[in-house]
Amino acid sequence: MMKNEKKVSFYTTLSTPVFDTRNYTNITKRILIKNVYQDAEIETIRIANLLGVAGVDIPIKEIEKLTPSFKLGVNGYSFIITNNGYLLNHPDLRPLFEGFLKPFYHSVDMSEVELANNTLGPREPDPDIESIRGNMINRTHGWKKVAVKIHIDEMVGFVL
Repeated sequence: MMKNEKKVSFYTTLSTPVFDTRNYTNITKRILIKNVYQDAEIETIRIANLLGVAGVDIPIKEIEKLTPSFKLGVNGYSFIITNNGYLLNHPDLRPLFEGFLKPFYHSVDMSEVELANNTLGPREPDPDIESIRGNMINRTHGWKKVAVKIHIDEMVGFVL
C-alpha cells in the first residue's frame, strides 16, 4: 500500500422485517336482531402487522475473523459471496482503482475471479467452479477441492 493511499473499509448491511408476534386473533361478529346485538360467530384470522425493519451494518473484517487462517491451510483462503453469487469479499477482488471505487465492484461474479488450473480460455468458466458456485448459492453443505491459480507479489505473478 502506498503512503498516499487511504484505507477503505467495507461494510455489509443485514436487514429483516419485524412482524407482530401474535399469529392469530379472534374477531367476534355481532349482528342486530330486533334491536338487540347478539354474538353471531367467532372467527379466528391470521394477522401479520408489520412493526418495522431491523437492520445492522457489519464490517467485512469482522466476518473475516470468523475463519481463522490456521484452519484453512498454507495456501487456503476464505471468501464471501452474496445470495446471487457476487463476491462480497475475496483476496483477488480489487474494488479500488487509483483510490476510487470501480463502478461495478459490487457485481463481480465468483467465476470471474476464481481461475481454475486448466486449459480453458479466460471467458470459459470451469465446470467445477460453477458447481461450487451453484452449491454455495443453494446453501448445500459439504466441501470440494479445486486447483486454482493464486496471485502473488502484488498481482505480478501467479502460482499453480
